[in-house]
Amino acid sequence: MRRMTVVAIVALALGGCNKGGGTPAATPTAAGAATPAAKPAFEAIVAHSGGIAKGLDYTNSREALDGAYANGIRWFELDMATTTDGKVVLVNNWGDGFEKLFPGSTRGRRTHAEFLALKMADGLTQMDLDRLVEWMAAHPDAIVVTDVKDDNVAVLKRLAESHKPLLERFVPQMYHFEEYDPLKPVGFPKLILSLYAMEATDEEVLTWVKTHPVHAVTMPTDRAKASDLAKKLGEAGVPVYVHTVNEKTELDELILAGVDGVYTDKLVPKDLASAN
Repeated sequence: MRRMTVVAIVALALGGCNKGGGTPAATPTAAGAATPAAKPAFEAIVAHSGGIAKGLDYTNSREALDGAYANGIRWFELDMATTTDGKVVLVNNWGDGFEKLFPGSTRGRRTHAEFLALKMADGLTQMDLDRLVEWMAAHPDAIVVTDVKDDNVAVLKRLAESHKPLLERFVPQMYHFEEYDPLKPVGFPKLILSLYAMEATDEEVLTWVKTHPVHAVTMPTDRAKASDLAKKLGEAGVPVYVHTVNEKTELDELILAGVDGVYTDKLVPKDLASAN
């Protein structure tokens, strides 16, 4: 796959919602091979945990979503976890991060009702799956990349059953090779393999993607810089995304390493337009 220059990423990011624009991505054929296809606009920039809101990261808040959307982002990576009564809420963790975002609260999982009743820092608004679906209905070009923190496959299966009309707008991340087979038949058109929780070698990843077509592979920045895995995945027709990138200079470096896009707290298309 042709590697993207910074200029190409900017063009993709600023290209609006025309699905015919952008840089080729991998689409599986009947034989399992990858052939070029058009990437959706804005895909090169993914708002990490919804993006920054009032100077805070990892909020997954409505204000974070609204702010990133207003700045031109259309792909949103969001953290999801289950409450003690099995409901899906948008929260990165129930520990230090939870205490930071809900001042005065002690760490630990809550019931769904308890979570929604809490006061979030700086007047931000916490989200559950129902609120997210309402937000997506009001923003029909928004795409959500899931980062499920507990029982990934089970949560995604439940999401697919309860929100079938939105399957094309949810892009699940998988954290182990073994999650592919149970998730592939569920009906999500796109699946991302995320490497941060895996111990797989570069060769194991490259071998696996040859027989398991995915929309992209995501990895931490240090792994992208430490080897030529990103370039080799690109040569195999698999887009690569990295997390978390908040500086233009680091973006430039990663593009040279073969990266197609980034998860970011604060980079937006307007910022990237001035990158060199």
